[in-house]
This record gives sequence, C-alpha cells and structure tokens, in this order.
Amino acid sequence: MNLSRLMCKQRWSADFTAEITKTAGIWCAIAGLMLIFATGCNQQADESELSLQPVPAGEGTRVVVLSPALAITMTDLGLDDLIVGKHAYDMTLGDAVAVCGDQMGIDYEALIRVQPTHVLLEWGSREFPGKLMKLAKKGGWEVRSFTLSTLEDIRSSAVELWQLFGPEDGPDEPYLVEQMDRALRDRGQVSQQAGRVLLLMAVDPPAMLGPGSFHHEILLRLGAMPVVTEGQPYAELTAEDLLRLAPDTIVLLRPRHPQAEPMRGTDWDMIEPMLGILAGLSIPAVQSHRVGFIDDPFSLTPSSVVIDLADELAQVLAELGEHAAGDKREGP
Repeated sequence: MNLSRLMCKQRWSADFTAEITKTAGIWCAIAGLMLIFATGCNQQADESELSLQPVPAGEGTRVVVLSPALAITMTDLGLDDLIVGKHAYDMTLGDAVAVCGDQMGIDYEALIRVQPTHVLLEWGSREFPGKLMKLAKKGGWEVRSFTLSTLEDIRSSAVELWQLFGPEDGPDEPYLVEQMDRALRDRGQVSQQAGRVLLLMAVDPPAMLGPGSFHHEILLRLGAMPVVTEGQPYAELTAEDLLRLAPDTIVLLRPRHPQAEPMRGTDWDMIEPMLGILAGLSIPAVQSHRVGFIDDPFSLTPSSVVIDLADELAQVLAELGEHAAGDKREGP
C-alpha cells in the first residue's frame, strides 16, 4: 500500500471516529436531558401525591367521569354540576371541567388537582391501574366501573348514578328511567311496515350495527324486524353481503358535530350522495328509496341518548314504512 493511500485511510478513520464520538456525545446529552425531565416530572408527581388529602366531610361530592357515555347520562339526570373531571373525548361537558385522561392514559396530575370523591369509568374486565388505586386509597376516592353494552346496562347505570348522587329525598328511580321505558316500547304496525331493516354506522366500507349492539336491541323493542338476527355487534359488509341480505329498509347513523345543524330525514335527494357504493346496488331499500338518516351527535354512545334515538328511529321507520305501504297501494 503506498504512503498517500495509507495516510488517506488513517485520516478517514480518524474523521469517522470523531464523528461517531460527536454523535454519541449528542445522544448522551439528549438522554441526560430526558432523564432530568423524567426525574423532574416524577418528583412533581411525587410532590403532588404527598400533598394529596381526602376531601373534607361536608365539602360536597366531586366526580371525575372518565366515560363520555356516563357524562351524558349524568347530565340528563341533572347531576352534571357534580362533575369536576372528564374524559379527553367528552363533547357534553363545558371547558371549565378538567380533562383527566381516558382509558388508555389517566392524567394523574389532573386527577390529584381536582380532588375527586368519586372516579367513574368504563373499564371492562381489566384490573384497575395500580397507581389509580393507590391514589384512591390515599385520597379516599371511590372508584367505580360501569359496563354499558346493553339497554339493560344503560338503564341500570342511570338508576345507579341516581342512587349514588341524586337527592336523598328523591324517588328510588329517576324520571329518566320512566322516559327510557316509554321510548323503548313496541310501536306495532308502524315499525313492522318498514320490513327487514338494516342499521349502518358507515358506508365506506359499509358497517352494520348487529346483534349484541344496543341499537339492535332498540329495533327489537320498537317491534321492527332486523335483517340480521345472528352475528356480531359490529361488522363490515361487502357488496355481496348486501345483495344477499337484500334489506327492505336501511337506516344510516352518522353522528354530526354537536354544534352542527341536524339533518335527520328520509329525503332521497339528500341521502343518495351519502350512500357511496350502496347507491348503485340492486337491493330493495335502494330501489324503492327506503333509506333513512339519523345524525344525532351521540347516537353511537351507550347512554340516556337512547331515549331520543328510539323516538327518532321510530319516526324514520314510520315514514319509510308509510312509503312502503304507499308503494303497495299503488302496485300493478
């Protein structure tokens, strides 16, 4: 190897080593800053935890509701003035109510700051996070999880919330439960005229609300006939599935933003552009224009919204059923 090539190789090796050393130094500095930041955050959390004390007796109930559905039901029960913390995706409570995280990540700092007496969640069968239970024990919080899969779950949650937080001299069951029972009654012939009904929550791709969903239960309570009687609560459908099912009526649930104007209806000119691939399928509901649309902002949320949803769905089915009856009267 000649001398110039050797010197070049040594210079390249030195430069490369220097660059590696420089890069490693930068990453070490970053890691050090991250460690300092994490340590500071942990110290801050530890300091907040050290200052955590139970809410003194007589200072009232303070509820953190880490469930948008429970927040809706509490609001409809007139108990929202007790709520001091909310779920990150809540669209019911005002900005003055602190965000305290969600099921995927509880904000313990925020939780400590609002000093709750109760923490309500939809946590399913999972164990409560250890840190949450440690803080709850120290702060004297009551942590309670609700299951909200069925109509009975929703009804029971309203009763339980009322018994937990309602006035001591109030009735055993709130008026809201009576409203649920009224709305979820059999509407008889009015619903049956709509024929076999398919509930969709999306059209691209088509997604069905099926057996096991509270929406399917609402259909049954109203006396309507679901096009599917077995299967999953939520399922995507292909064009072939829709052709095979051949629903007589389709109702699309597509929640709007809470501040947007409502657009519920059965007007075909309004609905057809929303249907995507469905609009071109040869299925009875499309061919006869028996497609309804509900855009209640909370129509997919298992809460006391089922009252308005059941009434709205019954009205849509009545309109579409009358359409079907008119078609029969005008038959050949």
